[in-house]
Amino acid sequence: MFGTLLGVTLVEQLIIYQVGVIPSKFYEVLAGKDLEGFKKLLFFAGVLIILNSTLKSLDQYICSLMYVSWRRSLTEWLHTAYFQGRVYYTLNVLREDLDNP
Repeated sequence: MFGTLLGVTLVEQLIIYQVGVIPSKFYEVLAGKDLEGFKKLLFFAGVLIILNSTLKSLDQYICSLMYVSWRRSLTEWLHTAYFQGRVYYTLNVLREDLDNP
């Protein structure tokens, strides 16, 4: 999951860079009064913006999946350590200073 997230964020940054370069291309097309170039650039900009929003959503989804996965792993490890041996018994019965272990 981490590798996929890394790949998605790198592609997302590349798309964001391309979106940032588009305004200068619009100036060139508008200054040259190129209607066909304007239509192509407008379509290209729309595709980049849709791709950027899709990648951003995918990025957030993968982050959420990783959060749930890592939290589950950590919780299972903590419960295993807590209930291993006689730790729970020691805390629950022998320690009177703890209210609710």
